[in-house]
Amino acid sequence: MTLNKNTGLLITFLIVSAIHLIGIIIKQPLLADVTKVLLMPLLLGHVIALPNRKFIGFNLLVIAILFCWAGDVLLMFTENNELFFLLGLAAFLIGHIFYMLTFNKMADKNSIGKPLQPLFYLIPLLFALSLLIVLFPNLGEMKVPVIAYATVISLMCVAAMRRWQRTDASSFVTVLTGAVLFIFSDALIAINKFHTPFNSASLLIMITYIAAQYLIITGLLKHVHPVKN
Repeated sequence: MTLNKNTGLLITFLIVSAIHLIGIIIKQPLLADVTKVLLMPLLLGHVIALPNRKFIGFNLLVIAILFCWAGDVLLMFTENNELFFLLGLAAFLIGHIFYMLTFNKMADKNSIGKPLQPLFYLIPLLFALSLLIVLFPNLGEMKVPVIAYATVISLMCVAAMRRWQRTDASSFVTVLTGAVLFIFSDALIAINKFHTPFNSASLLIMITYIAAQYLIITGLLKHVHPVKN
């Protein structure tokens, strides 16, 4: 994949991600917050800096990234007011919807091989259902928002799975891995917030979240710029 001038943005993203994780480890909230705010704009810059950025799905991908960035920022204020958690959840929910639309756009219209067995699509849905059953007694007034969010992020993973045989193998695997990590990251948030707080929660949540966003976005771009053998 030829990245040309935007290679520096990806490198900067990785450096900022490392600094962010260090900020969490050494318990420096200001460092962690400042770097967190920069993560999605750097990935957005990477997308915008592509030589032929007017690919199908470009606008949808940009909107998805912007809503995820809004979610990042809003969740930073949760300790001040629980309303920010709900707003952050809503921002990410919209971001996932636009990721789903992007996945559909950034895939060939016709399958080029044997389709994925339908039973595979149940895996993310059953995982979300199992988690909701565990968390349900502790959700309180957050029952409806959390159920809605769990449903949407599961469908986002299903949308990633539907790219099977509709894009090259590298793009499919990279995007799907990112979608799975996104679900895992959010599951960690839910368990830590609504069930059992655990040590290193923030670190594990951000490691999986950063990897998820990086893999989804770079995986989609592999569909636009396939690797040449």
